[in-house]
Amino acid sequence: MKKNKKQWRWGLCLAVILGSFSFGSSPLVYARPADLKWIPADTHWLIHWDTERFGDTSIGKAILDRFMAAELDRRQEQIRRRLGLRLEWWRIQGITLLGWRYSGPEKERGVALIWTSDNISQALEQAIQKQRTNPSASHTVQRVQKDPAPIYQINSAVYLGLGNQTNQPIVMGASLKMVQKVQKVLLGQANHLSPQAPIARFLQENPLAILVATFQNADQIPDRTFQKLQSIFLTVTEKSDQTLLLSLTVQAKSDQAAQQLFEILRGLRSLLQFTEPDPPFLQEIAAALQVHRSGRSIHCLVLMQQDLVFRLLQWKTHHQNQKYVRKKS
Repeated sequence: MKKNKKQWRWGLCLAVILGSFSFGSSPLVYARPADLKWIPADTHWLIHWDTERFGDTSIGKAILDRFMAAELDRRQEQIRRRLGLRLEWWRIQGITLLGWRYSGPEKERGVALIWTSDNISQALEQAIQKQRTNPSASHTVQRVQKDPAPIYQINSAVYLGLGNQTNQPIVMGASLKMVQKVQKVLLGQANHLSPQAPIARFLQENPLAILVATFQNADQIPDRTFQKLQSIFLTVTEKSDQTLLLSLTVQAKSDQAAQQLFEILRGLRSLLQFTEPDPPFLQEIAAALQVHRSGRSIHCLVLMQQDLVFRLLQWKTHHQNQKYVRKKS
């Protein structure tokens, strides 16, 4: 069980940097917002990262250079050694995580859509061919479905499903059944998200956001914290040069729940402002936090300068490293 979980995590890292297989094609330079016609109609939660737009912002470039590029390069080299595939993570246009449940087996809760170039099938077929010509090679790439569109299994842990159009994303998941479910949407065999759905309206209202996240039927999340909530909406947008705007809207199930949440957030903001929290930059975040209530909706806004974002990421990286060291010891 532990081994399968480790394989799935490694496979997730692999799929996240499946930006493009290098065949001499030039990198794509347009942003990739989430596309409604490839998202299943019964989607309950969605997180979309517009990596192309993120990399075009000054703060995004700085974050990539300081906190992400080295790790992505290392993962890229791992994939080259283990699978014989040459990848370019910086060609990824967008990543959409989506799902239809909050509990049950982890691998059946959702999938990822990877927005990238159209050479994936060719690269995977080449990898399969290399394995055939080298009997001693481990078969880390297999085609498990040919028609109506191919699905590949990588490292016995991750499935990659393709559509039948060049502008469609790759579907990645740990469950073949879940990958096939979304692949049917790509092929026009299942319904996609309606433009009138709350998730669809949210995406259409925030086309310039770097990151969007929404959770519908939030009361189904197996945590008491969410029992009184109906939905959650989050966006991250570049407000100006070297500044990010975080916007969070929470819709409660009742007026009473909305008022309780509003008072809790205002109290937390005051507590952080007039104490010495650890880490200390929480005081700055609290000072920048704006909290408003409109009916059953609570709106939170935070404007974060690049320096504050860097200190937050440095603190997070440090604590992750400390946790890793303690785990190894």
